[in-house]
Amino acid sequence: MTNQEEKRRHPRVVVDWPAVIMTKRGATVGNATNISVRGALIRSEEPLRPKDRSRLFLVPPDRLAFRVSFEVAWLATEGSAQRASAYSMGVRFIRMSRGDGEFVLNFVQHHLRLHRMRRR
Repeated sequence: MTNQEEKRRHPRVVVDWPAVIMTKRGATVGNATNISVRGALIRSEEPLRPKDRSRLFLVPPDRLAFRVSFEVAWLATEGSAQRASAYSMGVRFIRMSRGDGEFVLNFVQHHLRLHRMRRR
């Protein structure tokens, strides 16, 4: 775990979950690359701007997809500004069901425990 990760109020764990992002132009696919109980890092070919609010469907392995309402905290461009190949968005979760919130909390806690055990 890097110093940056250790300073986070809500630790994140690495994931590789397909995502469907609802935009004003329709649905677009993406990928969640890390997640915490309060947010995630989403990579996509279709950007949203900081402060944009929308919905996201996350598809963890061995579980049905779940819906999250979110706000974009920040946006980074991969490639040049004129010819972006992909975008990374830090998203802050606004609303999800209690059951989905418990799933994310348990998932993150379980993976953090495994990480700590491997470091010993």
